[in-house]
Amino acid sequence: MIGADVDNSDIYDIVNKYDLVDRVWFYGACYDEPMIAKLLFNSDDYSNHGPEFEAVESGVTGDFFKKDNLDDLCLKIRSWIRLESKRRQVIRRNAYKIIDEKYNEANQIKILKKLLNRK
Repeated sequence: MIGADVDNSDIYDIVNKYDLVDRVWFYGACYDEPMIAKLLFNSDDYSNHGPEFEAVESGVTGDFFKKDNLDDLCLKIRSWIRLESKRRQVIRRNAYKIIDEKYNEANQIKILKKLLNRK
């Protein structure tokens, strides 16, 4: 996680509470854009990034957590980490399928052309 705990959110305690210590790295405050980009780029490989918001269906293609609720976020992360490999693969395939069907370049161009032709 990049950033300072300016509002005393107890995030360190929450990470410990949900046994996520070896999954969360607290980098601290950083205002150097190239460094932030480097950290984000190296935080995960692109094959594990989630789909567009509209493509998320809880338990099918991804999941949601309650806004501003670190406990709920940690619970969701923990439940996904504990999924069996086969189940994770099914969810990953579901996510890729909806992205391939709706969010591919050809479909996005088609949607934009349709919108532009309305005017």
